Amino acid sequence: MARKQNDLYLFAKYGNVALSFGFTLVFAVGGGAWLGNWLDHRYKTTPLFLVSGIVLGTVVAFKSLYETLTSMKETDFVEHEEVSPVYQRAMNLRRLYFKKARVRRGQNPGKKKE
Repeated sequence: MARKQNDLYLFAKYGNVALSFGFTLVFAVGGGAWLGNWLDHRYKTTPLFLVSGIVLGTVVAFKSLYETLTSMKETDFVEHEEVSPVYQRAMNLRRLYFKKARVRRGQNPGKKKE
């Protein structure tokens, strides 16, 4: 169960990054193209500002993706190496239950068989 929750958490986390990058790419490239087209019409330099706006928008979008992924990379492993306190408590209660069950059946879990 904990594995499924962890997988779901990671799917949501990285899915959010992908969705965010998609929106950033669309708006950065679209904004660069719109601004470049507007400047081209204003100064009568048809392909110059349009192409440079698209390139600049793409660079900004990928720079944003790089910064997001590097910040996630630093914190991602720290979050998932630790076991949650609720999970630790559940595992301790499970061990205690099975230890008591063995004692009730006449098996002593503390002694080694010789």
